[in-house]
Amino acid sequence: MQSALPRYGPLETRLLSWAQMRGVERATGAEITKALRLDRAQCMRLLDRMNRKGMLVQLQRGLYLLPAKLPPGGKWTPPPAVILRNLFEAKDGDWQETGPSAFHFHGLTGQIPNTTTIYNTRYSRRTNIAGLGIEMIKVAPARLGLASDASGRRVGTLGRVVMDAVFDLARFGTLPKAYLWIRERKDDQAFLKDLVQSAIKHGDAPVRRRIGCVLEMLGCDAKRIAALKKSIPPFKSFIPLAPSDSRQGSTNKTWGIILNQTGWLHG
Repeated sequence: MQSALPRYGPLETRLLSWAQMRGVERATGAEITKALRLDRAQCMRLLDRMNRKGMLVQLQRGLYLLPAKLPPGGKWTPPPAVILRNLFEAKDGDWQETGPSAFHFHGLTGQIPNTTTIYNTRYSRRTNIAGLGIEMIKVAPARLGLASDASGRRVGTLGRVVMDAVFDLARFGTLPKAYLWIRERKDDQAFLKDLVQSAIKHGDAPVRRRIGCVLEMLGCDAKRIAALKKSIPPFKSFIPLAPSDSRQGSTNKTWGIILNQTGWLHG
């Protein structure tokens, strides 16, 4: 006995046909209302019904993602990158993936996160779109960069996400773990170049000071260390290498760092 195929109502069929014939990937409720020649209340009921059935995706109130073709079974789950691209294109924003999901993408951790974390220029909030949990962290446009569209995802480069782990240490809880990631790659010149470039272009002075001190302690390429030194403005106070720990320890006057946790250096 064959399983029953999904049955679409006439309005559902009209909307899907319109989107497919016109090549419409994303539309507002107002655009759909006009295209189908419906009144607003009728269109909203249609869109709510199709969203509940998984026939389209509500990106946010009044904004919808439409399938080029519904899969067998009639339920559509677009890839996360498609959801994010359309959301931010519609709002003239920019974004890139960072944090736990990016750490896992680059093989820095084996833990699979249940949330995709993104830096972006529009929103600071947690949300769920079509089953995709998203933590949105709003940043200035200058904080974005050094990301690539890898495997359909816009993820920060390896050096960039390690720099993010130092920059956003309180949010991600990634110190001194990030120092271990650097130690494991201390002879990888491509990684070091990426890390230093990320710190100079998209980090702040404390990040550059901490990373510079770590690279010096690891005996890394002098050119990379010199570039970081040159980028650091004058400072008067010392900052701890690992902010969550005691501030007691010897000091590195070159970088203005309190060496309060160095166990990662050797083991």
